[in-house]
Amino acid sequence: MANTFIFDDDESQPDDTPNMDTSPEGDAEDGAEEGGESNNRTFMIVAVVLGGIILLSLICAAIVAVVWLPSRNATVAATQEYNNAIAAETEMSLQQTATAALFTATLPPTETPTPAPSATP
Repeated sequence: MANTFIFDDDESQPDDTPNMDTSPEGDAEDGAEEGGESNNRTFMIVAVVLGGIILLSLICAAIVAVVWLPSRNATVAATQEYNNAIAAETEMSLQQTATAALFTATLPPTETPTPAPSATP
């Protein structure tokens, strides 16, 4: 505490000590505000950029949910319907083949002669 100098507002610093509080642009408080404002400005720019990225991501997700997914689901449903139709057609073809395999060849009907009328005694 021996080397501590306490100055009142009315007193000035000795001439041999450089004045660290003043800047060439003006009062030290103005410089401090500009430095803080610069940091604040950088923070705001970064915050706006990140917010924009998040907003664009949400917009893209909404577009995917509204446009792409329903069309994809419709395509999947159409493909499943087509596959079911092919499976049904294949099953019907297999049943017809099995029915045809059970077929046995039979002789065509022959004409049987009818007896001639005879005289009754």
